[in-house]
Amino acid sequence: MPIFEGFQYGLILTLIVGPSFFYLIRVSIRQGFRKAAAFTFGILISDLVFIAGIFFGMSRLFQQAAFQVSFSFIAGSIVLGMGVRYVLKGRDKSPILENGNLPEEKNKSIFSYLLKGIVINGFNPFTVMLWITVLGTVAVDKEYEGQNFLLFMTGLICTVVSADLTKAYMAHRISKLLKPRVLHIIDLVLGIIFILLSFRLFYFVYEHYSEV
Repeated sequence: MPIFEGFQYGLILTLIVGPSFFYLIRVSIRQGFRKAAAFTFGILISDLVFIAGIFFGMSRLFQQAAFQVSFSFIAGSIVLGMGVRYVLKGRDKSPILENGNLPEEKNKSIFSYLLKGIVINGFNPFTVMLWITVLGTVAVDKEYEGQNFLLFMTGLICTVVSADLTKAYMAHRISKLLKPRVLHIIDLVLGIIFILLSFRLFYFVYEHYSEV
C-alpha cells in the first residue's frame, strides 16, 4: 500500500544526517522539547513548500545551474556564519558559573525556532535535490497519482516528523545528565559541522565556475 511505501521511504530519510539534525539536538538540549518541536515543524513547512513547488512543475527551476549556484552561495554564507558563532561559543568557557552550571540562554519565543527550522532547512540546496530525487523515483517506479500519491506522502512525512520529534525528546531527556563542559563540546562540534558544510556549498559554487 502507498502509505506503507511512504513509511519505508521515511525511515530511509531519517538516516540522512544534515545540519538540521545537529541543530535540532542542540535546541532540545539547550532550550527544551517544545522549542525543538517548533524547530521540527519549521523543517516540515520548508519541506512542504519544496514538495509543492516540485509537484507543480518547479523542479526545472530547482535543477537550473544558476539557481543552484546562487542558492548554494547564500546557504553557504548563512551556514558559515552559524558555524563560526557556535565554534566561538564552544571555545568560550567563561559562561560556566562557579557552581559548575551554565547561565540560562536568552529565552527566545517558540515562533523564532519555527522560523529557524524553515531557514536552516530551506536554505539547504541538498534538501531540494533530495526531494526531487524522492519524488522523481516515486513518479517513475511507483507511478503514484492522486489519492495514492497523497497516501504515500502522508506516510513519508509522518514518519520523518515522528522520528525528528523522537530524537528531540530523547536529547531533552539526556540533557539533564550532561555537564556544562559537554554542552560546550556540543556547540564546538556543531560549529565545525556547519563550517565544513559551508565549505561543501562553496566548493559546489567553485566547481560550477571552474567548468564554465
